[in-house]
Formats: sequence, C-alpha cells, structure tokens
Amino acid sequence: TAHHTHTNEAHTPASQPPLTQDMELGDTDSKEVSGSLVSSSRMKVCSNGKESSSSTAATRQIPRGHPSRLDTTNYPHTIEIRKDKLSAKYTGAGNHANDWGSVRTERPIPQGIHIYYFEVLVVDGGSKGLLTIGLAPRKHDLNKQCGTINGSIGYKGDDGKKWNSTTVGQHYGPSFSTGDVIGCGISSFTNSVFFTKNGRSLGSAFEGIRGDVLYPTISLHSPNEAVKVNLGDRPFQYDIEAYRAHQKAKLERMVRNIKIDEECMPKLIREYFLHSGYVNALKAFNTANCSEKRIMGSSGSNDDSSSPPKRGKTYHSRSSLGSGLKRSYEAGESLSFKSRSGSRSGSRSGSRS
Repeated sequence: TAHHTHTNEAHTPASQPPLTQDMELGDTDSKEVSGSLVSSSRMKVCSNGKESSSSTAATRQIPRGHPSRLDTTNYPHTIEIRKDKLSAKYTGAGNHANDWGSVRTERPIPQGIHIYYFEVLVVDGGSKGLLTIGLAPRKHDLNKQCGTINGSIGYKGDDGKKWNSTTVGQHYGPSFSTGDVIGCGISSFTNSVFFTKNGRSLGSAFEGIRGDVLYPTISLHSPNEAVKVNLGDRPFQYDIEAYRAHQKAKLERMVRNIKIDEECMPKLIREYFLHSGYVNALKAFNTANCSEKRIMGSSGSNDDSSSPPKRGKTYHSRSSLGSGLKRSYEAGESLSFKSRSGSRSGSRSGSRS
C-alpha cells in the first residue's frame, strides 16, 4: 500500500530507545535518555553532545487553530512518530523514488494570517541527508518528496536546492544536516516562502504563492534520518517577530506612498461604511461633506468654485475630507457614549445593521 492509516497515535513502544541522544529534549517534560531521567527544564542535550541550560526556554502557547503536532493518523509505513507527536524518524531503506516518508502537521496553516513560521531540528541527517523541509497541500502523496508534487514546496538537505512543484531542484542555499535548525515561513504580505538556517534568513525562495491550503511537511528518505518540529510551543532560533514587524512597516510605507485622486476618496469612504454597516458614521460623514460643499459654493462666484470640477482638478480638498472624517468620528463617539450610558436617544456608532 502507498501508506498506512494509523489509529493508535502513540504507536511506538515505550521501551524503544530514543531516536538519538542528540535529540533536543522537550521543555517541560522529563525524558528518558539511556535509561536515566533528565529534567529538561534544567538542561538539554545539544548536537555536539554537551549539556546546556535551557531554563529560559519557557513553553509557549500555540494560537488556537494553528498546527500543534504531527499528524499521527495518516503517514507512510516508512515513518515512525514518537510519543511527543513532534519527532519523526525514517525507518525505510530509501532505495527508490517511491519510498520517501513524508509527515505533515495535523491541521493546515490557517487562512488569513499574515506570516506563518515553523522550525525543524535535524536530529540525525541519516546516511545521505536527503531530508526535505517545506509545505504541501493535503493531496500530496506522502510517499513522495515534498516539493516534487504539484502545489508543494521544499528545501533539501544534501544539496541545498529548492523545489516547487517540480522534479528538478534549483540552487538556493547551503546544505544542512545533523544539528542544524531549518525554518520555513510563508508571508501573505509578499506572497512568498522563505527559509532560515540556524537563526539566519536565507532570503525568499519563491514568490507568487497564494490561495493554497498548505501543511508544514517534512520528507525523509535515507536510513536513520530523524527530525523534531517546533510549531511555536518553544522559542524559535530565528527572530520571526522582528521579521513580522519589518514586513508590516514595509507594507505601511508602501500604502502611504500610493497616490489616490482625492475626488475618489469620498466614494471609497462611503462604500467602506456601507460594506461594514457603520450607519451612524455614514450619516455623519455625508452631513459633514454636504456642509463643506455648501461652504465652498457660497464662498464666492468669481472663482466659479460652485460649478462642477474640471477634469484634473480636486473638488474635495484634503481639509474637507479630514473635517468630514473628524465630524463623523465625533458624532460616532457621542452616540457611543450615549448608548453606553443608557440613553434611549442614540445608538452605538459603528453598530452593524
């Protein structure tokens, strides 16, 4: 069969030894290493075999609806998932192209978030280091390499190539293996996918990525390859918050630099109020703009300001739009205050009809 559907989530026997002693221990639980219990709130085993303090690596809360573990109900027979549901090992022979072992998260990346990011610790690079880290749709064949099936994206360890719905990879970044931490992120700000290695960005890998429902996915293909995924319950090596703030500021600068004819602004504002159901704000805005038109029309006939605007001229000045928005805001605030204080004469501004 192509792959097995497992019903027992913790299928690995408890007596089975750990994948490797280089496995980074969990942050809150005690794990068994070579027959001894080690409290991981005090130390962890690093890839160089030394112990280091991890008391500052506090457990984080993964946002609701985000991926939180590996899918333990649907994965190939060549994959072994550990009890923590975050660690996976390849147990196949890796002899041909159809015995890859791909494992994904239990749920996809939520739609509508600006930036999603996860990291993978390479516990063991295996005999060939063929592991690939990336994103894939639900229809992805779990016996194939991530990035070679339509709609999937991958970054491969042995040659550092990137893959996007193709069987031929492109040069992208450095190779990676045992002890490396590889991150993968997708940004709706730029519709791009990027990767990181050991806390450093490798730059954008692919542009124009949009619309697909994608799962964080890891593909393994040589004996003893093993990984542990970090979906946000532990601190990342890469400063994703700084990246998020940078992208947001960049987008805001771009929006501010967009030039829009002010003649279009009143219409856009009205359409927004109508679409959002802000009835009181719309009334206040219309009233303010009518007042501005009357003032402009009665300011004098010598400059013919009351006549329809000529092509290329601005009818609503910047101050007119500003005062209109200010009056609608003030009117809305007044109505909201009355509603909160129990007055029957007003209703909450911005309430949806």
